[in-house]
Amino acid sequence: MKINCFLLLAISFCHFTQARSNTKIELNFDKALLGEVFEAIESQTDYEFAYGGKVPEISVRNIHFVHEDIEAVLSFIGEKASLDFSIVDRTIAVSERDGPFKETRRPTGAIRGRVYDSDNKAEPLSGATIFIRELDLGAAADIDGFFRLEGVPEGEHILEVSYLGYATRRVTIQVIENNILQLNIGLEQTNSELDEVVVSASIK
Repeated sequence: MKINCFLLLAISFCHFTQARSNTKIELNFDKALLGEVFEAIESQTDYEFAYGGKVPEISVRNIHFVHEDIEAVLSFIGEKASLDFSIVDRTIAVSERDGPFKETRRPTGAIRGRVYDSDNKAEPLSGATIFIRELDLGAAADIDGFFRLEGVPEGEHILEVSYLGYATRRVTIQVIENNILQLNIGLEQTNSELDEVVVSASIK
């Protein structure tokens, strides 16, 4: 009886392993971060990725597969992003190869601007705080009210601007790769709740 149970478990395990190894993957990304690609693979298989550093922020292009096995997919991604993959049971360990990535990390732009009293544009708000909360990225305005944020990931973000004694403003911005977003932000002397606004700005 024990032998039969053992054989049954062994056969079940073999079938399970074979089913996982035969899983076919479909991916369709013109441009994506590796974190998004890994999530798509995990949703179609029993595998989980293990990685460190900024691996999920690596940008890759033209990841298109129809009914392809996991080994071929990983080999292709590894060549494009200079990564090595090691499969142990259900875990896919990801490691970076020596040398620069063939694909760049997430594209970035910059934000520059000035913070002033909304009732008097000539009065800069020196020391005003400019912060993008979801990126944990911020800066302080200089003595003339000017500020700059470099290396801001491409895409839409909410810029939070605050100064003691003034109402905090939240500004919806759109950062474009290799461009500088110019902003002029006036704050009102009030203790009211946060105002959420959308600001149009020129890009140079």
